[in-house]
Amino acid sequence: MKRARTEQGSVVNTVDGDISDSTVLQSRDMTLKHSSAGRDHNDFHRFNGTFINEQHNHLPRHQVDWPVRVGNVPEEAAHYQHRGIADQLDQALRSFGTVAPRQVLSGAGGVGKTQLAAHHTRTRMTDPDQRVDILVWADASTREQVTYAYAQAAQHLFTTAPDDPEDAARLLLAWLGDPHKHQNRRWLIVWDDLTDPAALHDLWPPHDQPHGRVLVTTRRRDHSLTVQGRHLLEVDVYTPHEARAFLTEALDAAGRIAHTTRQLDALAHDLAYLPLALGQAVTYMAELGLSCDHYLQVFHDRMNTLDQVFPDWELPTPLAATWELSLTQADTFQPRGTARPLMGLIALLEGTGIPERLLTTSPVLEYLTDHRTGTAATAAALTPHQARTALANLVRLNLITRTNPPTTADGDAPGQVSVGAHHLVQRATREHTATRPTPRGIHTLAEALTQVWPEVERDTALAQHLRSNTAILRSHQEVEGRTSEDWLWEPDGHTLLFRAGRSLGEAGRVGEAVAYWQYMTETAQRRLGPDHSDTLITRAGLAYWRGEAGDLSGAISAYENLLTDRLRVLGPDHPDTLTTRGRLAAWRGETGDLAAAVTAYEDLLTDNLRVLGPDHPDTLTTRHNLAHWRGESGNPAEAVTAYEDLLTARLRVLGPDHPHTLTTRHNLAWQTYKSGDAVRAVELLTALVHDEIRVLGPGHPDTQHSEQVLQRWQDELPER
Repeated sequence: MKRARTEQGSVVNTVDGDISDSTVLQSRDMTLKHSSAGRDHNDFHRFNGTFINEQHNHLPRHQVDWPVRVGNVPEEAAHYQHRGIADQLDQALRSFGTVAPRQVLSGAGGVGKTQLAAHHTRTRMTDPDQRVDILVWADASTREQVTYAYAQAAQHLFTTAPDDPEDAARLLLAWLGDPHKHQNRRWLIVWDDLTDPAALHDLWPPHDQPHGRVLVTTRRRDHSLTVQGRHLLEVDVYTPHEARAFLTEALDAAGRIAHTTRQLDALAHDLAYLPLALGQAVTYMAELGLSCDHYLQVFHDRMNTLDQVFPDWELPTPLAATWELSLTQADTFQPRGTARPLMGLIALLEGTGIPERLLTTSPVLEYLTDHRTGTAATAAALTPHQARTALANLVRLNLITRTNPPTTADGDAPGQVSVGAHHLVQRATREHTATRPTPRGIHTLAEALTQVWPEVERDTALAQHLRSNTAILRSHQEVEGRTSEDWLWEPDGHTLLFRAGRSLGEAGRVGEAVAYWQYMTETAQRRLGPDHSDTLITRAGLAYWRGEAGDLSGAISAYENLLTDRLRVLGPDHPDTLTTRGRLAAWRGETGDLAAAVTAYEDLLTDNLRVLGPDHPDTLTTRHNLAHWRGESGNPAEAVTAYEDLLTARLRVLGPDHPHTLTTRHNLAWQTYKSGDAVRAVELLTALVHDEIRVLGPGHPDTQHSEQVLQRWQDELPER
């Protein structure tokens, strides 16, 4: 025992060691500093003074039962299919001893993210070269689930762990981040189904530890998942090869389901290569003994819902429900209550290419404002920026995709931003009671398509997307048997139906245009009656494209009958009646009756000037056609003069880039060539081609035709 004096002058006795059955005679203050490990008491028979207890008992170190395993790794799915992305994941996380980023598997519901993570995890549990000492598999749908898993791991690693899971989680994270504490043991933390990244932002394991690995699965694709050492791996559906391999193995195992490669490919294609859908389809087929073809008949039967063709025999929730949780969460983001009605509109369009600007038009904004869910229903009208934000929310949760156009060297993006969605997600949305097709939704999209459809189709890819989206919009059928096309004919034929037909022909798809207008004519006569103005318009469209397809006699007969009915229904001075007279004259001229064509157009021009005036587009069209047939009648010089006068008028009335102005310039060059001035004709056509490329685009039929003619004329010019 040692004696020392404090600053206050009092005496402090210090005992260093064990005391048992001993007597301390005197001390005001006494400090016991050490006792041996295993000793649990010190006995003082007589003590006079104040006892300061600084006793340190060194208990035996906690023995960890290695390896530590927390959480249940999902069982491998039946007929697990190895995929290329699994190799990417393994390569990214393979080499312990080097820092690897946190890997985040992001994808829509049903693409197999959890199975990929589970396969990688099982490998790390069994491969001697890659085996981990600590594995934590946590359900990351809530913060509480993750902290609970961390607390369980802490209980394995420490003699005592805090009762509060949050405190235990912090203890584990500190241990994982300190190589002196974990002594370079290998660890793997897996978060499955991360739902809200913000809620778990402070629970991420350290990313700078060469002996640690982090793997996350999520339907989200937030920017926060790509920073601070996080690497986003996008998980998509099977490739065609992977889908065929899976179906081959699964159906072979079923034993009694005969199949061919063609049938397997058809099944995979129609289910859009979605792993979860293909797995459930195989179960359905095996249970009922259906062939691939028979199953697809059931799948495409409009009377069957997804719940019927993908029953939940092996999974706790039906296939359609895999996206419902994501959509519910998206609806909570700003602008609140907008995601669900927006997804309802997207489900009615082409899943592989929806122009984004279509979804920010005024009809769509008005619809979304009126259909916002919850308390957001009383909010102010949505803006285009808010609609784009709602689209971004759907992208964040992998419910849709968004494709940006490539940019030029100057940073411009001349193409169209497009939106896409898996067709099974779209079907599930259409079958949900809250987002089923309605007349209001169908008409909203029809108005939006009409609004964004340019008068001049400079962008041929955009025009194709608009036609495709129109076709999809027309194809939907409600449960009660009412189709989306029914609604587009109520009360009259929607403008979109006519615009799509005209676009087909203008794109050079004349045969399809004839079939389309034939269907339109039959539908209009059945729904609206023979004398309705829309019915007469469809008959005019059919007659015109018949002529363009080469059926001159059919076109003339159709126009003669149409003229009779328009005279009866509309009268002789109605613009549509005058237009019919012009079309009939043109097709008569095409048959070789040039004099009749010239006479008919001269009479028509007189009536156009009287009824419509000199600057009306129809009057200008009549002047154009009269000049054409005068040239075809053997008066090219007279035609050149007429086209030059007409070009001046069209530049003034329509502008230089209007398709009719460009057509006038083409015909002027043609008649100039016929008049014998080939050099001047080449000059005119060269300038026209330059402007057609700028205005219509290089792929437009008119541009390509002008280029072909120009090349022929240039080849015919004598060398200088």
